[in-house]
Amino acid sequence: MKKTLYLICLIGLLCCLPQTGSADVVTVTVKPGETTGAVRPLHGVNSPPTKRIVKWFKAAGIPFMRGHDTEETPGTYGYHTFDVAAIFGDFSADVNDPASYDFHSTDELIGRTLSAGTKVFFRLGETIEHGTKKYDIYPPKDYLKWAQICEHIIRHYNEGWAEGFRYGIEYWEIWNEADADKNGRWEENPRTWGGPEEEFYAFYATVSKHLKKCFPHLKIGGPAMANPTDEKWLNGFLSTAAKAKAPIDFFSWHAYRSKPELVVECSDIVDKALKRYGYGDAETILSEWNYVIQWKGETFYESAQARYSGKGAAYIASTLISCQNSTSLQKMMYYEFRPDWNKYCQAFDWMTNRPIAGYYPFYIWNKLSQYGTTVRVEENDPEIYAVAAKGPSGKLRIFICRYTDDSNEVYSSEVRIKIEGMSGEDATVHLTDTHYLYTEWPPTIDNDGAVHILLEPRSFALIEL
Repeated sequence: MKKTLYLICLIGLLCCLPQTGSADVVTVTVKPGETTGAVRPLHGVNSPPTKRIVKWFKAAGIPFMRGHDTEETPGTYGYHTFDVAAIFGDFSADVNDPASYDFHSTDELIGRTLSAGTKVFFRLGETIEHGTKKYDIYPPKDYLKWAQICEHIIRHYNEGWAEGFRYGIEYWEIWNEADADKNGRWEENPRTWGGPEEEFYAFYATVSKHLKKCFPHLKIGGPAMANPTDEKWLNGFLSTAAKAKAPIDFFSWHAYRSKPELVVECSDIVDKALKRYGYGDAETILSEWNYVIQWKGETFYESAQARYSGKGAAYIASTLISCQNSTSLQKMMYYEFRPDWNKYCQAFDWMTNRPIAGYYPFYIWNKLSQYGTTVRVEENDPEIYAVAAKGPSGKLRIFICRYTDDSNEVYSSEVRIKIEGMSGEDATVHLTDTHYLYTEWPPTIDNDGAVHILLEPRSFALIEL
């Protein structure tokens, strides 16, 4: 009987261990002597922290919070935050009268965000409207007046106007996803911009020029483009802006994809278009991104299931690494970081508000940022993504991820991390996979001082030495 119980326990333990399918070893080579640039602040998010997750914001060193869609969660954020129409409820009111503005709820959320050590990236515009009746997504009746309203919002937060603050908020993004209603959809069922695309081009030019004239030291940009692969809309926007000499201090866009390489392709398209129209010095900012296979049918709900799993967490890790290594992106803001918005958030458990697997790529990215300087990393497997950062004292932090979108891939791979000129004898590894949540894991060190770890198809690890 005892022997039978022992065998049952042993089989159960073996089933829980990672499965190795091949004797091949994946090699990752880290070259501490070859610096490649700075760790960029790519671990920004959308939406302010709830009170219960302020400490987790701090721990992850979230660099930027994009204020957008916050009114979609009544009871947590309220309906009177960030949107221009929420702050300035009556468009016929006096733009210079502080009584025309309601800053209360937005003040509260910005204050909470800043208390977490996170800067604000302020979206000037409106939340997407999916309902059958639309309210605030139509082109403003007077573009200049709308710009003047935004001017006073900026003065409230940066110059103390209307019993305001002096926060020094630098980034101001004009509108959100106006291209999502292109090709006549604005006539049928608009969601983001209820007018022709040419009207949006003119609207952006008017607003950006006014705000830049008022605040030449601030970053004025947009347009939070939903689909940067739509080069017709992209070229139309940029050519109109160039002709009007409209400022684009940063160009923001969105990418909901299932492979990091597709995000990199979008970034390349944006970079080339900006250079073509004379905006090559503009920052490029990915102000929304997440894992989505496609938006329609059952596949969309399959995407949601994947996001709330190890696949979603590994996708976050591999995308951060890919964008650091292969793009010129200056900032990224993941959508979404609200615990109760579990259709998109894979960072927190929606009941306990405690971190789950998707939180830890942000936490690890902050650790890389603390070291600041990236060094050359070479890998020989398309499923392996790696980046390394070196601190002033020469210590290293290596972020390595194995990601595949193929859910049928189940076998673990042995990964050998060789650090030129260093031994991994004192390395510390924290592993996240289907069994472990940022758990310290003892690595194997070979005779050459290289670190060996096992990675499941959708997993990642931080190696410190």
